Amino acid sequence: MEEQVGSVFRALKARAEQQERARLEREAEQRRLREERERQEAERRRLEAEREERERREWESAVSVASIKAVHAARAKHFGTALEQWKVAGEIRVFCVALDEAAATSDNAVEAERLREWSAWGKAEAGRLDPTMNGKGLAALDFHMEPTGDQLRPFLGGWNPHRPEREQPAARPEPPKPDPEPWRGSIDARQDQGWRYGRQGRAQWWRR
Repeated sequence: MEEQVGSVFRALKARAEQQERARLEREAEQRRLREERERQEAERRRLEAEREERERREWESAVSVASIKAVHAARAKHFGTALEQWKVAGEIRVFCVALDEAAATSDNAVEAERLREWSAWGKAEAGRLDPTMNGKGLAALDFHMEPTGDQLRPFLGGWNPHRPEREQPAARPEPPKPDPEPWRGSIDARQDQGWRYGRQGRAQWWRR
């Protein structure tokens, strides 16, 4: 009887020891898995931080280059517009001189008065258009302008102009064709289709 009790006791003790070893092994495995997950998460965060830093540097470089191009494009556009307006204002003034001369030599007082009225109106329009007068045109624009997001976007190659991330392809407009000197090659207003102010495709000055 005593021997049976001892056998049962030893069996229970062995079972308890086995369960304790299994518990310790489970805890060790859980600890190993937890540490592995933590290591993987730390590695993921490290790689993510490196990626974000790399993208930030690429974005800053792209914005720096795009800013130069966008400012040049804006300057060329403003300069070309001002040059076109200056040419139109000069042509109007020349025409007004001809109107005044015609009025001075006219024998018809009514017609002469009408010509002078048209001349006065034309001179006022020339003054309104002339970008060299009264702080208008280029004088009203900051040469060292800061490009807007929309002005930067065509030169960023898909980068968002406001933050270091890529834009969806659908949101990217077609980049403009290079036109560093848009005032060159303007058509002669007296060729082809008769008298017309401004470059082909632009609104005529009196329609603005």
